Amino acid sequence: MKLGLKKHTISEVATLLDYEAHVLRFYEREFNIAVPRNKNNRRQYTTKEIETFQYIKTLKEQGYNNNQIKQILKSPTVEEEDTSSNAETTDIQLSSSNKKEFDISEMAVHLEHLSEAVFYNFNEINQNMKKLNLNLEELRSEHFMEEKSVLESENEKLKMRLKEKTYELVDIKEKYSRLEQKKFVFKKIFK
Repeated sequence: MKLGLKKHTISEVATLLDYEAHVLRFYEREFNIAVPRNKNNRRQYTTKEIETFQYIKTLKEQGYNNNQIKQILKSPTVEEEDTSSNAETTDIQLSSSNKKEFDISEMAVHLEHLSEAVFYNFNEINQNMKKLNLNLEELRSEHFMEEKSVLESENEKLKMRLKEKTYELVDIKEKYSRLEQKKFVFKKIFK
């Protein structure tokens, strides 16, 4: 669109772009657009500012958010030629390439968040595994202690039975010895 060198008021630009005046003022602050002013400090929009607002409007219609548009506006631009077809082609190429750049940067941010989440989950799983291993060791230790206690108890019982059997054996030996003596005495008497 060729507007010539004429300077336009905010209401003229608002009508031209189908925006409210407050939206233009907001975009000036949001996207850091320096609009020249006259002696009375009134805005005087030139072709450059109007084209910038048109570009912002096009990007908005394509679904870009304000942060993405700021990045696009900050990125280096290609020198526009005077013919409108070349200018439109350049805008489309810039728009397409910038959209791809932002798609890639958004994917990179998304991947970074995913990798952080994976790393966090990995650490959490690792900590849980360590806790489980400690619990398993405690259970094994408790089980070992229980088994040891049972074995010690059984060992004590066996020792008691061994003592009992030893006393019984000693008692039997004494009885046998007495019987042998009686037998010997009877043999001598009856012989």
